[in-house]
Amino acid sequence: GVLNTVYGLASHRAGRLPPSRCSHSPDQACSAMAGLQELYRAASVLVASSPALRDFSPWPENPPAAPRAPERVPAVSCVQALAVGVMSSRSETARCDGEHRDRIQPTSPSVAPALPQTHTDLISALAAVADDLEWRRTYTEAEVGADFMQRYGYVELLGPSGHFVDHTTRAYIGYWGEGLVYPWHAHQAEELYFVVAGGAEFAVADGRYQRGVGDTQLHTANQPHAMTTLPEGQGILTFVLWRGDGLAGLPSMTPSAT
Repeated sequence: GVLNTVYGLASHRAGRLPPSRCSHSPDQACSAMAGLQELYRAASVLVASSPALRDFSPWPENPPAAPRAPERVPAVSCVQALAVGVMSSRSETARCDGEHRDRIQPTSPSVAPALPQTHTDLISALAAVADDLEWRRTYTEAEVGADFMQRYGYVELLGPSGHFVDHTTRAYIGYWGEGLVYPWHAHQAEELYFVVAGGAEFAVADGRYQRGVGDTQLHTANQPHAMTTLPEGQGILTFVLWRGDGLAGLPSMTPSAT
Protein backbone atom coordinates (compact mmCIF):
# COMPACT_ATOMS: atom_id res chain seq x y z
CA GLY A 1 0.00 0.00 0.00
CA VAL A 2 0.91 3.69 -0.12
CA LEU A 3 2.00 3.84 3.52
CA ASN A 4 4.26 0.79 3.28
CA THR A 5 5.85 2.29 0.16
CA VAL A 6 6.46 5.55 2.04
CA TYR A 7 8.13 3.75 4.92
CA GLY A 8 10.19 1.66 2.52
CA LEU A 9 11.41 4.70 0.59
CA ALA A 10 12.09 6.58 3.82
CA SER A 11 14.13 3.68 5.15
CA HIS A 12 16.04 3.51 1.88
CA ARG A 13 17.09 7.12 2.34
CA ALA A 14 17.96 6.69 6.01
CA GLY A 15 21.60 6.02 5.20
CA ARG A 16 22.01 9.73 4.46
CA LEU A 17 20.75 10.66 7.93
CA PRO A 18 22.10 10.19 11.47
CA PRO A 19 21.16 6.87 13.10
CA SER A 20 18.08 6.84 15.31
CA ARG A 21 18.61 7.24 19.04
CA CYS A 22 16.00 4.51 19.49
CA SER A 23 17.47 2.07 17.00
CA HIS A 24 17.85 -0.61 19.69
CA SER A 25 14.45 -0.14 21.29
CA PRO A 26 11.12 -1.62 20.17
CA ASP A 27 9.21 0.92 22.25
CA GLN A 28 6.63 2.74 20.10
CA ALA A 29 7.00 6.05 21.97
CA CYS A 30 10.76 5.94 21.53
CA SER A 31 10.36 5.21 17.83
CA ALA A 32 7.96 8.14 17.47
CA MET A 33 10.40 10.48 19.19
CA ALA A 34 13.19 9.26 16.96
CA GLY A 35 11.02 10.08 13.96
CA LEU A 36 10.30 13.55 15.33
CA GLN A 37 13.99 14.15 15.90
CA GLU A 38 14.65 13.05 12.32
CA LEU A 39 12.01 15.47 11.06
CA TYR A 40 13.49 18.31 13.09
CA ARG A 41 16.97 17.49 11.81
CA ALA A 42 15.71 17.58 8.22
CA ALA A 43 13.99 20.92 8.90
CA SER A 44 17.20 22.30 10.41
CA VAL A 45 19.16 21.34 7.30
CA LEU A 46 16.50 22.96 5.10
CA VAL A 47 16.68 26.19 7.10
CA ALA A 48 20.49 26.22 6.96
CA SER A 49 20.38 25.75 3.17
CA SER A 50 18.08 28.73 2.54
CA PRO A 51 19.31 32.27 3.24
CA ALA A 52 15.71 33.51 3.32
CA LEU A 53 14.72 31.04 6.03
CA ARG A 54 17.99 31.37 7.90
CA ASP A 55 17.78 35.15 8.08
CA PHE A 56 14.08 35.38 8.92
CA SER A 57 14.17 34.20 12.53
CA PRO A 58 16.60 32.38 14.85
CA TRP A 59 16.47 28.61 14.47
CA PRO A 60 17.22 26.76 17.74
CA GLU A 61 19.68 23.91 17.52
CA ASN A 62 18.29 21.72 20.28
CA PRO A 63 14.88 22.88 21.53
CA PRO A 64 13.04 20.86 24.18
CA ALA A 65 10.51 18.36 22.91
CA ALA A 66 6.94 18.52 24.17
CA PRO A 67 4.54 15.57 24.21
CA ARG A 68 1.72 16.10 21.72
CA ALA A 69 -1.06 13.58 21.23
CA PRO A 70 -1.22 12.30 17.63
CA GLU A 71 -4.13 13.77 15.68
CA ARG A 72 -4.76 12.62 12.15
CA VAL A 73 -6.63 14.70 9.57
CA PRO A 74 -7.83 13.40 6.19
CA ALA A 75 -5.09 15.24 4.29
CA VAL A 76 -2.39 13.07 5.88
CA SER A 77 -3.07 10.43 3.24
CA CYS A 78 -2.46 13.07 0.57
CA VAL A 79 0.88 14.01 2.15
CA GLN A 80 1.95 10.36 2.24
CA ALA A 81 0.89 9.88 -1.37
CA LEU A 82 2.81 12.99 -2.39
CA ALA A 83 5.88 11.53 -0.70
CA VAL A 84 5.59 8.33 -2.73
CA GLY A 85 5.56 10.31 -5.97
CA VAL A 86 8.38 12.62 -4.95
CA MET A 87 10.70 9.95 -3.58
CA SER A 88 10.19 7.64 -6.54
CA SER A 89 10.67 10.59 -8.95
CA ARG A 90 7.34 9.85 -10.61
CA SER A 91 3.93 11.44 -10.66
CA GLU A 92 1.82 8.59 -9.26
CA THR A 93 -1.31 10.14 -7.84
CA ALA A 94 -4.45 11.68 -9.21
CA ARG A 95 -6.65 13.99 -7.14
CA CYS A 96 -6.39 12.86 -3.53
CA ASP A 97 -9.74 13.04 -1.75
CA GLY A 98 -8.11 13.09 1.68
CA GLU A 99 -10.17 10.26 3.13
CA HIS A 100 -8.70 6.86 2.33
CA ARG A 101 -5.39 5.78 0.87
CA ASP A 102 -7.11 3.22 -1.33
CA ARG A 103 -9.05 5.98 -3.07
CA ILE A 104 -5.84 7.52 -4.44
CA GLN A 105 -5.89 6.40 -8.06
CA PRO A 106 -2.75 6.14 -10.22
CA THR A 107 -2.39 8.31 -13.30
CA SER A 108 -0.37 7.66 -16.40
CA PRO A 109 3.26 7.53 -15.24
CA SER A 110 5.26 10.68 -15.87
CA VAL A 111 8.54 11.98 -14.57
CA ALA A 112 8.05 14.41 -11.68
CA PRO A 113 10.25 17.51 -11.35
CA ALA A 114 13.38 16.72 -9.39
CA LEU A 115 13.55 18.34 -5.97
CA PRO A 116 16.64 19.38 -4.02
CA GLN A 117 17.89 16.78 -1.56
CA THR A 118 17.01 19.02 1.38
CA HIS A 119 13.38 18.99 0.20
CA THR A 120 13.17 15.24 -0.36
CA ASP A 121 14.76 14.53 3.02
CA LEU A 122 12.14 16.71 4.73
CA ILE A 123 9.29 15.05 2.81
CA SER A 124 10.66 11.58 3.58
CA ALA A 125 10.97 12.34 7.30
CA LEU A 126 7.50 13.92 7.39
CA ALA A 127 5.81 10.98 5.69
CA ALA A 128 7.54 8.42 7.90
CA VAL A 129 6.34 10.06 11.12
CA ALA A 130 3.03 11.50 9.85
CA ASP A 131 0.84 9.20 11.93
CA ASP A 132 2.62 10.29 15.14
CA LEU A 133 2.11 14.03 14.58
CA GLU A 134 -0.54 16.38 15.89
CA TRP A 135 -2.14 17.62 12.67
CA ARG A 136 -4.34 20.70 12.89
CA ARG A 137 -6.92 22.64 10.91
CA THR A 138 -7.60 26.23 11.96
CA TYR A 139 -10.85 26.79 10.10
CA THR A 140 -14.36 25.39 9.98
CA GLU A 141 -16.23 23.86 7.07
CA ALA A 142 -18.52 26.90 7.09
CA GLU A 143 -15.50 29.15 6.46
CA VAL A 144 -13.65 27.17 3.78
CA GLY A 145 -15.89 24.35 2.55
CA ALA A 146 -15.86 20.58 2.88
CA ASP A 147 -13.32 19.89 0.11
CA PHE A 148 -10.83 22.33 1.62
CA MET A 149 -11.18 20.65 5.02
CA GLN A 150 -10.55 17.22 3.50
CA ARG A 151 -7.36 18.24 1.69
CA TYR A 152 -5.58 20.62 4.04
CA GLY A 153 -3.70 20.35 7.29
CA TYR A 154 -0.60 21.50 9.09
CA VAL A 155 1.80 20.56 11.87
CA GLU A 156 3.40 22.98 14.32
CA LEU A 157 6.88 21.51 14.40
CA LEU A 158 8.39 24.33 16.48
CA GLY A 159 6.74 27.03 18.56
CA PRO A 160 4.84 27.81 21.74
CA SER A 161 2.55 24.81 21.23
CA GLY A 162 4.70 22.74 18.90
CA HIS A 163 6.28 19.32 19.02
CA PHE A 164 9.44 21.25 19.91
CA VAL A 165 9.07 24.36 22.08
CA ASP A 166 10.35 27.82 21.25
CA HIS A 167 8.99 31.29 21.98
CA THR A 168 10.90 33.25 19.34
CA THR A 169 10.26 31.23 16.17
CA ARG A 170 7.22 29.25 15.11
CA ALA A 171 7.56 26.72 12.29
CA TYR A 172 4.78 24.91 10.49
CA ILE A 173 4.70 22.30 7.77
CA GLY A 174 1.48 22.83 5.83
CA TYR A 175 -0.20 21.00 2.96
CA TRP A 176 -3.01 22.11 0.62
CA GLY A 177 -4.32 19.90 -2.18
CA GLU A 178 -4.52 20.99 -5.80
CA GLY A 179 -7.21 23.42 -6.91
CA LEU A 180 -7.95 24.85 -3.46
CA VAL A 181 -8.68 28.50 -2.70
CA TYR A 182 -7.37 29.63 0.68
CA PRO A 183 -9.47 32.77 1.26
CA TRP A 184 -8.25 36.13 2.50
CA HIS A 185 -6.93 35.93 6.04
CA ALA A 186 -4.44 37.69 8.32
CA HIS A 187 -2.53 37.29 11.57
CA GLN A 188 -0.44 39.47 13.81
CA ALA A 189 2.82 37.57 13.38
CA GLU A 190 5.06 38.10 10.37
CA GLU A 191 5.18 35.06 8.11
CA LEU A 192 7.49 33.53 5.52
CA TYR A 193 6.28 30.71 3.27
CA PHE A 194 8.87 28.44 1.65
CA VAL A 195 7.64 26.07 -1.07
CA VAL A 196 8.93 22.55 -0.50
CA ALA A 197 6.92 20.89 -3.29
CA GLY A 198 4.23 21.92 -5.75
CA GLY A 199 3.14 25.50 -6.25
CA ALA A 200 0.45 28.12 -5.81
CA GLU A 201 -0.56 31.68 -6.58
CA PHE A 202 -0.22 33.95 -3.55
CA ALA A 203 -2.27 37.15 -3.42
CA VAL A 204 -1.75 40.35 -1.44
CA ALA A 205 -3.21 43.82 -1.93
CA ASP A 206 -0.60 44.87 -4.49
CA GLY A 207 -0.69 41.81 -6.73
CA ARG A 208 -0.64 38.08 -7.34
CA TYR A 209 2.55 36.03 -7.41
CA GLN A 210 3.23 32.52 -8.70
CA ARG A 211 5.49 30.62 -6.32
CA GLY A 212 7.09 27.27 -7.02
CA VAL A 213 9.67 24.98 -5.47
CA GLY A 214 12.28 26.92 -3.51
CA ASP A 215 10.39 30.23 -3.73
CA THR A 216 9.36 32.27 -0.71
CA GLN A 217 6.44 34.55 0.05
CA LEU A 218 6.61 37.14 2.85
CA HIS A 219 3.55 38.43 4.69
CA THR A 220 3.95 41.33 7.09
CA ALA A 221 2.10 41.72 10.37
CA ASN A 222 -1.68 41.87 9.91
CA GLN A 223 -1.33 41.90 6.10
CA PRO A 224 -4.32 40.19 4.43
CA HIS A 225 -3.28 37.47 2.02
CA ALA A 226 -4.77 34.57 0.10
CA MET A 227 -3.55 31.55 -1.85
CA THR A 228 -4.84 29.42 -4.73
CA THR A 229 -3.10 26.11 -5.39
CA LEU A 230 -2.51 24.98 -8.95
CA PRO A 231 -5.47 23.13 -10.51
CA GLU A 232 -3.41 20.07 -11.39
CA GLY A 233 -0.47 18.28 -9.81
CA GLN A 234 0.39 17.55 -6.23
CA GLY A 235 -0.95 20.59 -4.41
CA ILE A 236 1.57 22.48 -2.31
CA LEU A 237 3.72 21.46 0.64
CA THR A 238 5.15 24.42 2.52
CA PHE A 239 7.53 25.16 5.34
CA VAL A 240 6.31 28.28 7.13
CA LEU A 241 8.04 30.48 9.71
CA TRP A 242 6.42 33.02 12.03
CA ARG A 243 8.12 35.71 14.10
CA GLY A 244 7.27 38.77 16.19
CA ASP A 245 4.18 39.72 18.15
CA GLY A 246 1.28 37.32 18.00
CA LEU A 247 3.55 34.30 17.75
CA ALA A 248 1.11 32.11 19.68
CA GLY A 249 -1.95 33.41 17.83
CA LEU A 250 -3.97 32.05 14.93
CA PRO A 251 -5.02 33.51 11.59
CA SER A 252 -8.55 34.79 11.10
CA MET A 253 -10.55 35.37 7.95
CA THR A 254 -10.72 38.88 6.48
CA PRO A 255 -13.38 40.08 4.03
CA SER A 256 -10.91 41.32 1.41
CA ALA A 257 -7.30 42.32 0.69
CA THR A 258 -7.64 45.61 2.57
